[in-house]
Formats: sequence, structure tokens, C-alpha cells
Amino acid sequence: MKNNQENDIKTLFDGKFIKVYDLEYEKDKHYLSASRRNLDDLVCLKDDEEFKSMKPDAVTIIAIINGKLLMTKEYRYPCGQYLLSPPAGLMDKGDENVIETAIRELKEETGLKISSSDKAEIINPCLFSTPGMSDESNALVLFDIRRDDFKPSNQSLVGDERIDGYYLLDEKDVTEMVVMGRDHEDYFYSAYAFCVMCYYLLYMKKA
Repeated sequence: MKNNQENDIKTLFDGKFIKVYDLEYEKDKHYLSASRRNLDDLVCLKDDEEFKSMKPDAVTIIAIINGKLLMTKEYRYPCGQYLLSPPAGLMDKGDENVIETAIRELKEETGLKISSSDKAEIINPCLFSTPGMSDESNALVLFDIRRDDFKPSNQSLVGDERIDGYYLLDEKDVTEMVVMGRDHEDYFYSAYAFCVMCYYLLYMKKA
């Protein structure tokens, strides 16, 4: 049953990047939800039209450089490990265009600047990450870059971001990781890493 009123919801924790809410979806029936959103912007409160037109919380980037997929090794605190990850970042307050957000986040995490000659495309405008426990969502954005001046850098990272390595993976590398369900160091990876790798293989097959 959809929540229709803010007074059915109690805020249990209110942090800068994550909040936890108690959703009373029926009388005396509760569901806990983590969210990046303020109470008045929760997805469970949106009507159908608002739901269909909502902006995502973040962008995840499929960056293909001269036919190879750019991935990072980023520290993920809940897992306690550096995980194979696509470049990604949060939509800032006031951001309206997911491609512009992706351009900013790609430069911040990798040092790579997108130019007008690079292909930029929204692959999916809004995907829910773990809808069983959170309304967090990401857009998928593709950049196809054909130039040789890329030198990865983590000098523009902000806050708690920690990146310890960059990889340019070819189709053989990516296929092996998709089939194994692990990276080349035998670590598990995220669902978004899987989505990005699968789309890369599909894209290269069509290229």
C-alpha cells in the first residue's frame, strides 16, 4: 500500500548523505527505509506522474575510451573493501541535467574532461538500487571517447571518496568478470558494476 501522507512516516535518523525512515504503511504495520531524500521528497509519497518524472539521486557512468571500459577500484565503507566500480556520483541540489552531472563526476573521480567531440547518451534515466530497503536511484550515462590524452587522476576527490586504481578493460577482461561474478582479484562487485559491464559488451557488439 502506497504511503499518501507525511504523518505516516517518522524520521529515525537524519544524516548528511543518508536518512532512515519508519513507514507506517498500514495501522501498526511498519517498514524501515533508507533514503538520500528529505521527507517531503520521498519516492513513496509521489503520485504516479511525479514518480514517472522523478530525477535520480545519482549518476553511474559507462565510460568507454578507445573501445575499452574505464573502471575504478573504490573503497566502499559498508563492504570494507575496495570494489571494482564504475565512476559515479550524487546529483547536487539544483542539478537538472544528468549528463552535466556525469561530466562533473567523471572529471572529479578520474580527471577526465569530456569534450564536444565525445558521444554522450542517457542509457537509463532512473534505476532503483535496492528497492527492498531503500528508494536510492541512479541514472546510467554513456560516454564514448576516442582520444589518447587520458591520464587518470584522483586529485579531485572530495569528502570520504577513496579510489586506489584505474582499469581500462577490453571485451575479454569484462566477459571473464561477468561470467565469474568476480573481478580479476577474485572480489565480488556491485550490481551497478555488473550493469555497466553488461551494457559495455552489448554496446561493443553493436559497434
